[in-house]
Formats: sequence, C-alpha cells, structure tokens
Amino acid sequence: MGESMSSPSRTDVSHQNLRKFAQRTGFITSASAVLLAMVIAAFLMRHALEDAAEAYRRDLGALLVSSCQAALALGDRALLQDTLDEISPRLADLIDVDARDTAGAILASWRRPVDRESPAAVPHSAIVRDAHGVPIGTLYLIVSEERARIAVRKVWLLLGAIAAASLAVAWAASSFLGKEIDEKSRLEGELDVAERIQTSLLPKRLALRGAEVAACMIPADEVGGDYYDVIPTDDGGWICVGDVVGHGLPAGLTMLMIQSGLGTFLRHTPGAEPEEAIRAINRVVHENTLERLGELRYATLLALRYRSDGSIRFGGGHLDLILCRRDADRSELVPAPGPFVGFEPELDAASIEQTELRLGDGDLLVLYTDGITESRDAGGQMLGPERLRKLVEERRGEPIERVVSGVLDAVRRFSREQRDDMTILALRHHAESPLET
Repeated sequence: MGESMSSPSRTDVSHQNLRKFAQRTGFITSASAVLLAMVIAAFLMRHALEDAAEAYRRDLGALLVSSCQAALALGDRALLQDTLDEISPRLADLIDVDARDTAGAILASWRRPVDRESPAAVPHSAIVRDAHGVPIGTLYLIVSEERARIAVRKVWLLLGAIAAASLAVAWAASSFLGKEIDEKSRLEGELDVAERIQTSLLPKRLALRGAEVAACMIPADEVGGDYYDVIPTDDGGWICVGDVVGHGLPAGLTMLMIQSGLGTFLRHTPGAEPEEAIRAINRVVHENTLERLGELRYATLLALRYRSDGSIRFGGGHLDLILCRRDADRSELVPAPGPFVGFEPELDAASIEQTELRLGDGDLLVLYTDGITESRDAGGQMLGPERLRKLVEERRGEPIERVVSGVLDAVRRFSREQRDDMTILALRHHAESPLET
C-alpha cells in the first residue's frame, strides 16, 4: 500500500488561517492606506485649487488697480472706461467689473457678453489708492470659476481611477502620491495661466504707416516674460520690446502690467517722449509688484517712437538694436543703455538716454531679446550678437516676414534646445512719396 497521508493538525490549520488572515489584513490595510491617501490628496488638492483661485482673483484685482489707478486719480471717466475696455477682454475669466468712486457711484463698467449666467461666478473687490495711500475708489469684479470647478471634478475622477488601480500596489507609494499630484496640478495650472497671458498680449495686426513690420515670439517650455507691442499712430507708431527677469506666473503677470499700463499711456498720449513712457511704467511696475505681488520684479524695456518720415527716437534699457542700411555692406549695433524698469521706485530723466536715428528708404531695423543671443550650441557656446548680425545681414533683402522666420530657424538649428523665450521684431522703412504725405 502506498504511504498514507496524515491529516493536518489543529495547529497547522491555525497557522494557515493566521497566514490567510495576515495576508487579507495586509491587503485591506494597504488598500485602505491607498484609498485614504487618495481622499486626503483630493481634499488637499481641492483646497489648493481654491487657494489658487483666490490668489488669481487677487492678481486680477491688482492688475486692474494698477491699470485704472491713474484714471481714477485724475477723475477722467473717459480714460477709465477706455482702460477697462482695453484690458478686460484679454482676461478670460473676468465676467464684469465696475469702477466706483469712494461714495459708491459707478464711474465706468465693462460686461462680457454671455449666453447664460455662470453658476460659478465669484465676486471680488479691490481698493484703489493714490500715491499717498488714500483710497480713491473701488473696483468690483465678477470672476468665473467654472474652469476651476471642472478641474476639481476631473481630479476626483482621476483619483478614483488611480485608487481602484492601486489596490495591488504597495502601500508605501501613498506617502508621496498626494504631494506629487498637488505639485503637478499647481505647476500645470501656473503654466496654463502664464501661457494664456503670453498669447493674449501679442498684437493681432502689425501695420505702421511708412513701414513693414513682422515679429514672432516663441515661448520656452518654462514660461518666461518676453513682451512686444506695436501701436499705430497717424504718423507712424510706437514699438515696444521687453523682457521680464525671471520665469513663471509672476513674470507673466509683470509682463501683463507692462503691456496694459504702457499701452494705455501711449494710446492716450501718442506725442509723449520715450523717456516719459519709461518713467511712467517704472512707477507702476515697482509699486504693484512689490506691494501687491509681494516681490520685486523688473524688466528690460525699450520704447521706440517711429515716424513715417523715417525718424526714430527711443529710450530705455535693452539689448543693442541691429540696423542694416540698404546701401551699406555691414550692419550697425545701436546701443540702448538704460536702467531696469521696476527696480527703483523713481527714475531720473537723466538716467534714461534718448537716441535719435534716421532711416532711409529700405533700411532694416531689428529688435530682439536675450533668448536669441544667449542660445547655446551643443558645446555650450553662445550665439552672441555678432552671429545674429550675420544672420540678419544674410536675409536683409528678403521679405520682412522671411527675415524674422529665417533668423529664428537658423537660431533653432544652432541651439537645438530652447531654454528661454525668443522674440524678434523687424521693421523696414519705405519712404513715402510727396503725394502720400
């Protein structure tokens, strides 16, 4: 007969049951830990998104305050209405805004046309003060939070799916999962806001009397603070190029302050001197970044007044301009020395050197930011201003759009990796005939 098999003892059965119980308990414990971590992460993320939404409302208020401060101080209702009409449509989440005086009377208002009332509209108010800190009015905002609520719902669904899939995963992963998700959400939200800010600032039409203009800005993966604007006038127009020091949402908000403040100033005072424009925007940037954003932000900025007769007057601190005379073999580097905008509370008129140029028929002028000249090749060597000059000279006779696109293509071939925003603007003057003038 074969060897008989002994039946398991009560002790063996107890050990088997204990192992099964331990396995089940460990599985339930790890699963519970994962689920608990998901719930905590969702709770923390929801509060993080709510805090971000509140901070975003404060930033919108600070931006509108800085833009409307001068008009309220002057008591100019027309200027105040023009300011709201200029900047409000660019702020995607703003539904409406009222500007009131200290007695509560409405001085100006703006409403976004909507098909239906948003269920996620949140009110916010911001007090406007003069240079001495005395209240001169209040801005009442209605801000949509529909996108934030959609994001919260998506986060809940995402976390539920992750929790269901994570029941077989070691419970140790839950210790850092909440922080990872929260940080990722914060960074993605910041990049999304900053990207929308950058793209909304770009002028839709580049046209000045007496000149061809072309420009392009290529944002880097990490959002930076490049800025350019083209503002036409009856006899030519203004061209502005700048670069906010730093990256991220604060740099984007600072850039938006510069664009809105400088754009409003130049549209209402087209006959101003470049030095006056630089000094005016310097006060706005310094006060609003330091006092409202809580940190000092500053930028290089060039304000250039072009007239259709070819005369140019510019001021501000920025990189050298590249000037290609139609009949010259070599281009010129025109210095633009000057202080940072926003670094000091006030700028002396003497500290802002104003330069005058005269363009002839067919002359080409190129402005750019340091994302181009500081591009590096695989060996770590920078492109530099001399290489950029040659790239411009090689394309001087091409159509203005080809000058811009050709230079950028060459820079990208040189660097392979983009680490900063790249902006280039080209202007070619065409002399007007006596009949045109």
